[in-house]
This record gives sequence, C-alpha cells and structure tokens, in this order.
Amino acid sequence: MKILISDPDSKISLGIIRSLGLKNYEIEMFHNHKRPLCYYSKFCKKINILPDYNSKNFNTKFLKLIKKNKYHLVIPVQYKSFFFLSKIKKKILKYSNFVCENHNRINFVSSKKKVNQLSKKIKDKNFRVIETHKYETVSKLTSKNIKINFPLVIKPAYEQGGNSKNIFYVKNFFEINETFNKLGSTKKNILKYIIQKKIDGVGRGFFALSQNGKCLNTFQHQRIREMPISGGMSVAAKSIFDKNLQKIGEKIVKKIKWTGLIMLEFKFHANKYYLIEINPKFWGSLDLAIASNVDFPNKLVSYANGIKSKKRDLYRLNMKFHWPLNGDLQNSIKNPKIFLRVILDILNPFVKSNIWIIKDPIVTLYMMYKFIKGLKKL
Repeated sequence: MKILISDPDSKISLGIIRSLGLKNYEIEMFHNHKRPLCYYSKFCKKINILPDYNSKNFNTKFLKLIKKNKYHLVIPVQYKSFFFLSKIKKKILKYSNFVCENHNRINFVSSKKKVNQLSKKIKDKNFRVIETHKYETVSKLTSKNIKINFPLVIKPAYEQGGNSKNIFYVKNFFEINETFNKLGSTKKNILKYIIQKKIDGVGRGFFALSQNGKCLNTFQHQRIREMPISGGMSVAAKSIFDKNLQKIGEKIVKKIKWTGLIMLEFKFHANKYYLIEINPKFWGSLDLAIASNVDFPNKLVSYANGIKSKKRDLYRLNMKFHWPLNGDLQNSIKNPKIFLRVILDILNPFVKSNIWIIKDPIVTLYMMYKFIKGLKKL
C-alpha cells in the first residue's frame, strides 16, 4: 500500500513513517526542498518536490502527483498541511483516501477566541473556563477602573503551527503597554490577539481519533519539560490516564462532532482542567502514544480502510519519552538546572526516545549533526 505524507522536516512525521514503515507500507513524502529530515530515514522511499503551499500552482501540481501515483492514502501532519489541504479536500478524495475535517471546521477550532466560547458550553465540575479580556484599545484594557488578575498571557488568536515566539507574559499594566507598543497598538492588531489569565499548573493533553464526535482511540499525556521552559512544545512527557480528563475530552469532541485526529491541550491546576487550545492535527508527543501502545498512524490507516477498533486501547501508563536532539538537550544547555535530569533520561533504558541508532541510523546521525551545528546559535 502506497501512502503520501506531508512535512518531512518534522520529528512528528519521522515518528509516523517509522510506525507505518515497520508495517511495510510504501512511504512517499512531499516538500519544497530535496533533503529534509525524513529523507535520511530508511522508511522514506521518496521525497516528491512540490512548491510551497502559498504558491499559485501548488494545488495543480499536488493533484497531478496524487492522480499519477495513485496513493491509497494522503496523510497531512502539521497544522499548515491540514489548513491548506482541507481547502481542496473534495478534489483529493477523487484520487485518494483522505481523513481530514472540512476547512471551515479547522478554522473554527484554530481560533482561540472561539475555543474560549466553546469552553463556556462545557458543563463539568472538574472543568473551568479561562478568564479572558476583550478590549479594542490598549487604553481601555489598562484603565485603572478595570480589575485584572495578573499575570496574563497575550497570544495570537489563531493557531500559529507550534510557533511560540509571539506569546507574551505580562505582570502589570506597564508590560501590557510595552507589549502592544512592540506589536502595534491599533484596533486591528489588538484583535489579532487573545488576552487571558495565565494558568499555572501542569500541561496535560487529550488526543483522539474520532468519527462524528465519537472517540474511537484516545490517549493522554502530561508534560515533563517544555521548550522554552516558559511554555512551548513538549521535549519530555509521560503517558497518563485521568478519568476526569477522559470525560472532559470526550465531551468536547462530541460537542464539536469532530471527525479525524484532534489534540486538546489543557492546564491542570488545583484539580481543575482549563482548555488552552485545540489542535486539528498530529501532535508533538505522538512518539509517546505509539510507544505506549496507541499507534495512531496505523489506527488512521485502518480507519481510512473502513476498519474501526472494536474496543478502546489499553496503553502503558507512566511511559516516559523525550526528544534529546529535538529540543531537550538544547533546552538543558540554556537551563543548567535541568541538564542532569536530561542526561539521566538519556542513560535510562526505561526512558524512550526517537534516537534509533540501530533501526534507523542515518537519520539519527543527521539529527546529531544538526544538533551539533545548532550549538553555535545557543
């Protein structure tokens, strides 16, 4: 069976092609340059060169590719791929299987403002809505008559594809002004951001493959280390199961009647869950789910073939996974307090990682090369 996968420069895609490659699927990928990360993996047969998604002729060339090569399934990985490919979903389905929500629904869950409105409709004693401030001018937001519980987080109102550079934490009114002076304090710019109470606590995720709001396969994780430490992508995480998180996650998926893959990101504080965002895509800690016995890539292939799981997966709890060459070591060099913990995880045979020295050596050497090269920038 021939499968086409996007985003070959992503560690998530590497985990996907390894999972499917071990089942002897024929894997091809597409990108706008010849030698991305997955090019060096033994599980990638070919990189098809296509223009960037923003190019005027991307759609034509992509559709021509899948028509010619007769792929059994097209799998988008990152947010940008889901966003653009969902626009031509009907055309893709003429030539291949394609599990992806409609474009307008992807837009909906990608809006943090709409997710905040959705949160207000979820009724559960263990769930809380994040305090959100809606103002059209900085002067109104920083008025002395307004009571604000600091600290706040200011972040883009729409999904940025994992980019944490435009997320700001502010402790007082002065820092609000300072932040919007950098961003631009016009009404148009302010409306591009969402301003919320910063929630302390640990990051937890609920992941699912679902059909019309019914969860077919689910998984949960808890973040151990993030890059940057202030909040960003997971560089170390562990598998967990909390019945309250399961209940809340299933309620949200049911409410939006979702079909396909979805990630719900929460903060867990004082035994309550706060929904941070919804990501309509594969997630950064996918390797952990696969290692814990919830093989979402193969579950997705089965679903595309009309085969549904008869029962929920029982997965291994407290499985720890980290990505040493994809952020964990870089993070520890910048933050020496966690360096020893990262080294101990590397040496611990019970802590899994995406370093496959024997099973997939060339791409592992390539990641080492990129890591060493990147040290100059730290």
